Amino acid sequence: MPVYRISSLSPAQVGRLLDRRSSLEGVLPRVKRIAEDVRRRGDQALRDYTRRFDRVDLERFRVPPGELRRALEALPERGALEAAARNIQRFHRRQRRAPWRLRFSGVEAGMRYLPLDSAAAYVPRGYLSTALMTLIPMGLAGVPRRVLVSPPGRDGRLDPGVAAAAQLAGATEVYRVGGAQAIAALAYGTRSIPRVDKIVGPGNIYVTAAKMLLRGVAESDLPAGPSEALIIADSTAPPRFVEADLRAQLEHGPDSRAVLVALSPALANRVAQEVPGATVLLAHNLGEALEFANRYAPEHLGLMVRDPRRALAGVRHAGSVFLGPWSPIAAGDYVTGTNHVLPTAGYARAFSGLGVEDFQRRVPWQQATRRGLQSIAEPLASLAAREGMAEHARSAQVRLRSTFR
Repeated sequence: MPVYRISSLSPAQVGRLLDRRSSLEGVLPRVKRIAEDVRRRGDQALRDYTRRFDRVDLERFRVPPGELRRALEALPERGALEAAARNIQRFHRRQRRAPWRLRFSGVEAGMRYLPLDSAAAYVPRGYLSTALMTLIPMGLAGVPRRVLVSPPGRDGRLDPGVAAAAQLAGATEVYRVGGAQAIAALAYGTRSIPRVDKIVGPGNIYVTAAKMLLRGVAESDLPAGPSEALIIADSTAPPRFVEADLRAQLEHGPDSRAVLVALSPALANRVAQEVPGATVLLAHNLGEALEFANRYAPEHLGLMVRDPRRALAGVRHAGSVFLGPWSPIAAGDYVTGTNHVLPTAGYARAFSGLGVEDFQRRVPWQQATRRGLQSIAEPLASLAAREGMAEHARSAQVRLRSTFR
């Protein structure tokens, strides 16, 4: 693969590098038909689509609790799963927000943080780590009804690793159903699967399209597309470490993106030869590299440079950042405790990765005394008059003119 100098790229070439948003238009009509069918026919539509797409006949979708317990007990990687779960809990526990209040001139105002009543995690088949990343923050937020859906295998059973992770992470309901039809069932509700308030988790283009289409019926998390990583590396970075991270990124599939922004021509040329699926760019200095990275807004950003903490101060847009040569991106996928459900395709400019706050609502409150209302009555009346809301002003005035105590 050729090496491109960032400074020599044309605006059109830069635009092509930055534009990674998967087009959903091609699948939306099909997804819309599936969602409408599930809304009308419920469980029978789910059975028909499961037969068509997963090649299996299912009478029941819910996975019995006993099957989940047995899966965890039999999982050979149980120790690794529990270690990852501990770190994810440790990191996400710090995200929980405490209520607060303030007082001024006879007015008191504050904020409460309340969990959603219900939420669901979509977990692709076999991705047990995603079950932990979605369900653990859900539980820490205090969501009472925590649902997991995942496609069945050809034997009709839930992947044992996903089942084990669902048990460990505290799912209250688990269903073996996948695809756009699973999202529609969670949004509209069926006889077997009651609706939820919010749906999170990664999936293919059909799952993503269904989540976007059904927003307003059930809320969803950040837009997620093919996985991506951008690594900034200078001459201090071990080339084999850089190559390993890029290859690991490409392992996600043919649509994944692996980008190196090198500060060393020798490193750039070597990686271009050793990792043919990667895009290799050459920057004049760290400032130029960081400027490009911020425009790219990658899902994963690796900083294999001499002073990664200093470089971190220049990062504005990234889903998750990995500092130094001893921090492989795969560590964040599994065991550092940070979340791997992250914004892709440049959405890191406006979205953050999944966390406890995604399963909570902010509820502000306020209480004024008579003296407090007197202190704010004049600006209230002035702003209400400006907007033509006379009754808004009167709602305060009637109180101040009364003898009520």
